[in-house]
Amino acid sequence: MFNIQEMMALVQEMQAGMERVKERLNDITVDAEAGDGMVRVFANGNKAILRIELSPEALKDKELLEDLLGAAVNKALDKAEDRARVEMERATSGMIPPGLDLGRLGLGF
Repeated sequence: MFNIQEMMALVQEMQAGMERVKERLNDITVDAEAGDGMVRVFANGNKAILRIELSPEALKDKELLEDLLGAAVNKALDKAEDRARVEMERATSGMIPPGLDLGRLGLGF
C-alpha cells in the first residue's frame, strides 16, 4: 500500500543526499580544450567556469579566439554535466525507482 509519509521521508532523504553531492561537485574539476590546446577551459562539477588558459597563438586572431572559447566552454560544461550525473547516480543508487523523473519533483540538475 502507498504510504505518503514514507514517500515524503524518501524525498527528504534524496534531497539531503543531492545537496551533499552538489557540495562535492564544487571540488571536482573538469577541463576541455579547443584548437589543439589553444584554448583550455576548467569548470567544476556544478558547471561554474574556474579558469581559462589561452595560448599566445590564440590571441593573434580575435574571431578564431571567440570560436575556440565557445567550443571549449561548451565542452567543459558538457563534461561537468556528465560528471554531475554520474555522481548523482552514485549517491542515489538504489533509492530512485526506475523511470522516476527527478526533474519533475524539483530534485534533478
